[in-house]
Amino acid sequence: MPPMMQKMSIMDKVVVITGGARGLGKHMTRACAEAGAKALVIFDVNQELGMANCLADTSPAPWATSR
Repeated sequence: MPPMMQKMSIMDKVVVITGGARGLGKHMTRACAEAGAKALVIFDVNQELGMANCLADTSPAPWATSR
């Protein structure tokens, strides 16, 4: 991996995403999980949809949701 990409790596990092239950935030959350994030925290006003996304994910990263 190029040095710049190593600096920007989210491998083993906890990622907090606001608006992560739908749209761009939802896709960003999935991309972070695929990129090796240690854990993902979603903040969204639609807590039920955020929880549904957490349960549907198959990545090894633990997810949490709140509003």
